[in-house]
Amino acid sequence: MPQPVVGSGFVHVRTRGSVRVEVCDLLGRTLAVLAEGVLPVGSERLRLPELPAGIYIVRARSGQQWITAAVVVRA
Repeated sequence: MPQPVVGSGFVHVRTRGSVRVEVCDLLGRTLAVLAEGVLPVGSERLRLPELPAGIYIVRARSGQQWITAAVVVRA
């Protein structure tokens, strides 16, 4: 189930080294990069930007592995 947020919110990312975390629209266009580079090992809390109401995809890449999650922004 997508995570509902109002306006903006946070995503939690478990990291191990170099990572890229981005917010995309449903067409796959990158709207914002939340993190890029080497992050401390563990769990990082990243703030989502203010987005209009809609459904978005947050995707994180570490090496060759991608993890995706849907986020619903409500008005």
